Amino acid sequence: MGCMPDIRTIATSIVRKLNDAGYVSYFAGGWVRDKLLNLPSPDIDIATEAPPEVVIELFPRTVKVGAAFGVVMVIEEGVPFEIATFRRDGLYVSGRRPESVEYSTAEEDAERRDFTINGMFYDPIEDKVIDFVDGKKDLERRLVRAIGDANARFEEDRLRMVRAVRIVARFDFDLDDATRTAIVRHAPTLFPPVAQERVWQELNKMSVFPGFDRAILLLQELKLFQEIFPELKELSREQLQQRTAAFARFPKDCPTVLYLSQLYFDHDLSVFIDVCQRLHTANRDIKLAMWQRKVSEMLQRDLVEPLEWVRLYADERTQLCLDVCAATLAQEQADALRATHKNNQEVWEAAIERARTRRPLVSSEHLKDLGIVPGKLMGQLLDEGESIAVTQAMTDPEAVLKLLKDSPLWPTDSAGGGQLADD
Repeated sequence: MGCMPDIRTIATSIVRKLNDAGYVSYFAGGWVRDKLLNLPSPDIDIATEAPPEVVIELFPRTVKVGAAFGVVMVIEEGVPFEIATFRRDGLYVSGRRPESVEYSTAEEDAERRDFTINGMFYDPIEDKVIDFVDGKKDLERRLVRAIGDANARFEEDRLRMVRAVRIVARFDFDLDDATRTAIVRHAPTLFPPVAQERVWQELNKMSVFPGFDRAILLLQELKLFQEIFPELKELSREQLQQRTAAFARFPKDCPTVLYLSQLYFDHDLSVFIDVCQRLHTANRDIKLAMWQRKVSEMLQRDLVEPLEWVRLYADERTQLCLDVCAATLAQEQADALRATHKNNQEVWEAAIERARTRRPLVSSEHLKDLGIVPGKLMGQLLDEGESIAVTQAMTDPEAVLKLLKDSPLWPTDSAGGGQLADD
């Protein structure tokens, strides 16, 4: 198996090729920020003087991803890199994207970006940071600050307001006062300029890092939470803190939808499904939230038949849902819940595997051999047989059948209701 390509080396070769052709080029944006914070960054964007047609001419494999905005995807050694021409944006009419762009200088390109810590460039040939917006100073101050006039930046692109929260929460930075004031002012205008699914994408990015609880509380402070989750707009800060308190104990890589489900724990499932559909979450997320609610409700029931637990454990989503439920409890209760269900799964391991593969100990073939025809009664007898096997820890189908024949469900020859096959 070959080694993974070094993206910095490849990106540097791209910059060198652009430079050799006479066009100033730099690494841009988040990679520069992360380098100064000594953090890994998954990809590198490149900003250049070269117009898109020159980029396309210089590199053999390109994709026009946003040529109208001066953006071309260059693929080198199988790795995609976004190459954007330095630009100055025209008027923003929709609250999301400029109507037009003009190619410009690196300094003007930096000044049209969102936040100072994202507005720096890096010259990989000279190993030098180019900073027109005091991004390094704000990094040292651990501050998220809009470039230039914060009101103008958010009027240009309303999604930047949510992005600011994500960055603050990810790095545990502070939010600049003028930037904060501008967000509160423009929060009621988040929708409809921003598509709901773009907010969902931002929430997904937020939940990956520790501090998602802080992000949710900050959204509320900035009046964005009330726009995104109008059903919860009456929650006080204390109530929201109570709902997010468990987030830090949620399983690693927990899907975002389960964090949101915790926010809506006292709402009907139908309400939460409506929220998911509004945000355009994936169907699998909605199904996971529904399963989570089922697990939670079973935990609250006084009596659950062993076979119900077995079938629940057979679903691969159940362990995650149990862990999320445990996260909402006090430590002693959480430990007891985990221990109980770990023990159950060990005791019922064979039955869980049967449920997973849909091969009950007493099968439909066993019942057909005894004259039971497919239908409602057969289904009931299969369930009852598996319940007997689980409850009494039986592994012999004949022993289960013997008890099943003594159950009230088993038909007599004279009153089989058409369920017995003809002799």
